[in-house]
Amino acid sequence: MWIFALPIISGVFEAANRNIMKLSKAHTLVLLSLGYLFTVPFYVVWLWVEGIPKIGPNFWWAVFFHVPLWSIAMILTIEAHRRSPFILTAPYLALTPAFLLVSSPLMGGGYPTRLGVLGVLFVTFGVYFLNVKEGQNGILDPFIQIGKEKGSLFMLFVALIGAVVTNLDFIALKNANGPFYVLIDGMLMALVSVILILIYWQRGKIETSEFSIKSFWPFFLFGFFLFGAVFFHMTALKFIQNVPYEIAGKRTGVILATVGSGLILASLKRFQGKFKEEKEQLGYRLFGVGLIVAGMLIIILRG
Repeated sequence: MWIFALPIISGVFEAANRNIMKLSKAHTLVLLSLGYLFTVPFYVVWLWVEGIPKIGPNFWWAVFFHVPLWSIAMILTIEAHRRSPFILTAPYLALTPAFLLVSSPLMGGGYPTRLGVLGVLFVTFGVYFLNVKEGQNGILDPFIQIGKEKGSLFMLFVALIGAVVTNLDFIALKNANGPFYVLIDGMLMALVSVILILIYWQRGKIETSEFSIKSFWPFFLFGFFLFGAVFFHMTALKFIQNVPYEIAGKRTGVILATVGSGLILASLKRFQGKFKEEKEQLGYRLFGVGLIVAGMLIIILRG
């Protein structure tokens, strides 16, 4: 049962990283390239602890497809958070576990039981309700906004990509080990970002001012939180070995961290103005949290 704490912790790190994405003023590609480079020392230490693995036959093709797909997903995620309100982009995070119920059996990512499917759907609906603001045009408002909000459309694509690349994580893990895979993958992701920067710069799509770095702290924090999310994600997959269950747990961690931190900040006088909504929508949020907790209990006890 304790192993389900691993994806939840991964989700907490991911939630922290999403705040860095939104708050950082660096160009998207600069943030990604330096952020991934800052993860390399962490991955090297992790690999030193676990050792060089024996490489299986399916490892390299998993990396080959993962790098471009996840590069696109990361760029779209950052752009989505910067272009649109979180209230219209976050609901799409809920769709990845549901999409995995289809993609995972096809890609060898695990076959959930009937009760397990129910648990994943509970988590999916819980995450969705938590991110739909009471009093909007309706609970389907985020989907209605697809035509108006680019951020919403971007996150829909991210959810679809996530249902593929998470299975690729699992395949790579089975054909090597976690640190070797993420080290290779992370360095290639950084390389892709640098190549894109050069292409954009030559075409005049990146201003010289966007290369101005006043502090490396945002990039270090991005790399640190990214490492934390990846470390617990890969470790969770090693033990759970069922991708839809693991991602359901990870989404639970993201939401619990987001809601919990919002309620804590709302209770502090200094932040009451900015986080006033957290307490006003508490009843609505508790319903979503209840669905998520119920879904995770079903997965843990009966999945």
